Amino acid sequence: MKTARFTYKDIDKAAAMLQEGGLVAFPTETVYGLAAIFDSKPAFDALVATKKRRPDKPFTLMCATVSDIGRYAQISDLTKRIIDAILPGPLTLILPAKACLPEWVDLKTGKVGIRVSSLQTIQQLIFKVGKPLLVPSANKADEPPALTGEEVFQTFDGEIGGVIFGSVVGGKPSTIIEIDGDDHVKLIRQGTLTLEEIMKKGQKQP
Repeated sequence: MKTARFTYKDIDKAAAMLQEGGLVAFPTETVYGLAAIFDSKPAFDALVATKKRRPDKPFTLMCATVSDIGRYAQISDLTKRIIDAILPGPLTLILPAKACLPEWVDLKTGKVGIRVSSLQTIQQLIFKVGKPLLVPSANKADEPPALTGEEVFQTFDGEIGGVIFGSVVGGKPSTIIEIDGDDHVKLIRQGTLTLEEIMKKGQKQP
């Protein structure tokens, strides 16, 4: 396989590659991500194999817009306030999953991690694909996330369909929190945002 070098002008080509089940890497506001279309089991299997990742570890679902989140996850009042205050942005929410999700997305956990990037180029890419993407960081398992297109290319050349070359904004992975059905909030991974900042922004307004 020859890995294509894309620029932002090639978003249509990258979207078509993803629609056909290929893997494409792109910069986000945190680190480089490696994407596959969410509703294809062969694409999921390729993502697992390429990253050398445990098949029992779910991938984050990246949506084009905030309004898409409710199609795939249960949203409580607290969750909505946090979404309205922070997303799109460097935050991944693990929420109760809706039954419409393929079993390889939630891996029968009843939970799904969802993110909406603040970069319009990524929103546009997902919009052109026409459905969400599974997007872990672009690296092999247990290795540091890639921060440049060249790093991704060196790691995955010949293994993925293409790399969109561009600049990441932050260089630090997104913060991950879990909000269960009873609105208990748990910090899973500290990233750009602290849990205190998130909860403060999600407070009910008087």
